[in-house]
Amino acid sequence: MAQFIGGARLFEAVTGLSYTTGLIIFSSVVIIYTTFGGFRAVTLTDAIQAVVMFAATIVLFLCYTKTWKWYGKYYDED
Repeated sequence: MAQFIGGARLFEAVTGLSYTTGLIIFSSVVIIYTTFGGFRAVTLTDAIQAVVMFAATIVLFLCYTKTWKWYGKYYDED
């Protein structure tokens, strides 16, 4: 629901048309896109985003643990 409100407000700010017009146009585009094959695309992008977030979590964990004294010895380059 918040995406529709944000999209309508953005449409209103960019085009100068009313909020209601922006809401109708934005929601229509989203519904049509999702109905005609967009659901598969949205699912695919969500899966890719999950993989990227998981990889970033691993990298962040490794960078964070490198600063720990007890675990940092495994990363020493000496």
